[in-house]
Amino acid sequence: MTAAANSPLEVGEVIARIAAEGGRRRAARGDAGLEPFPRKRKYALGEFLRLDGAEFVRACHIGLLRRDPEPAELAAGIDWLRSGRNAKADLLVRLRWSAEGRRLAVRVPGLKRLRQLRRIRRVPLLGPIAAWIIEWRPSPGAGAGSDREA
Repeated sequence: MTAAANSPLEVGEVIARIAAEGGRRRAARGDAGLEPFPRKRKYALGEFLRLDGAEFVRACHIGLLRRDPEPAELAAGIDWLRSGRNAKADLLVRLRWSAEGRRLAVRVPGLKRLRQLRRIRRVPLLGPIAAWIIEWRPSPGAGAGSDREA
């Protein structure tokens, strides 16, 4: 072994190596330029909805499922949104109420109401009308200081 292999590493050098390895792994997954999404127990809908594309899909998985998406899940999520038949809220609802999402029970106030509206809209003929009425009425407890679970 050489003397360099046995010499102790400086803390800064270790941190630089770890950061470089993380960058290589993110590049391999296709999310090299994305900022990390915070892991919390409660999110506002806007924290997700302000994002687009791969960043949005990745944030949904990190926030709601507490893990990075598998490459196939990332690609499927992006394709699902690009199809034009689905909205961002649909992916949020789908992940939050999946078996994994229900087990983790991350709070996103307002998401439960969106889920209900999407279900109502699927009812033939009356669905869109009922959804419109519900959408325009104030939600119970929506006054000042309200912090309802969704």
